[in-house]
Amino acid sequence: MLFEPHGDIRFSTDGRLHLVEVRGPWNAELIDAYRRSSTATVHDFAAAGPWAAIIVTRGSTMFTDDAEAELRAMLTDPGRTLNRVAACYVIGPEVEGYRLCDGILRNVYEPTSPFEIFDSLPPARAWCERLIAAARNAGVTGAL
Repeated sequence: MLFEPHGDIRFSTDGRLHLVEVRGPWNAELIDAYRRSSTATVHDFAAAGPWAAIIVTRGSTMFTDDAEAELRAMLTDPGRTLNRVAACYVIGPEVEGYRLCDGILRNVYEPTSPFEIFDSLPPARAWCERLIAAARNAGVTGAL
């Protein structure tokens, strides 16, 4: 590791939602620390059927170029994206860089699943739950 992780990141699950809370700005070392600490949980969660990721950003949505590269690399792991039917960020107007990273985040996430950015958690949760229900109705079961 070249630098200490900047920012703070935590994750939990709620039903079929993988909830991530990140306080930025953040760097590649923070993304790497998250990847290492969450890989087993995400792989098990993903193998169980359709799911969605909600990333709630606090403080700042700014990140370094190497953090973007680390995020892209993490999202190339098929075990992390297996059965993921949606990913979204919650970035409220109080967050530094609000909407500044919109295009970058879309470019990173849209190749892996439907992606949106919301101002608050309730519409993000509703959107994800709608896509999870549609995937279940379409027969996505979690089989590897």
